[in-house]
Amino acid sequence: MGSGESAESVRTACARLGVAMRERGSTWMARLIGARLVESNAETPDSRLSASKSLATIRAQNAACAAATGTILDGLGG
Repeated sequence: MGSGESAESVRTACARLGVAMRERGSTWMARLIGARLVESNAETPDSRLSASKSLATIRAQNAACAAATGTILDGLGG
């Protein structure tokens, strides 16, 4: 296995790890990191665009959750 093949296998492994983290991460940070791994290791411009859209979706979900949680926590103040 040459260095090019080795680099390709590492890139592929990073992308797979990213997919797992993006889909099953137990925190928003894990999901964001996973989505970013997928985006940075995308093979084609189309797959990079798809990964960017997925990252944007996770960021939007994170923001919506943070906004909702803030409202809930505001009501718990003494």
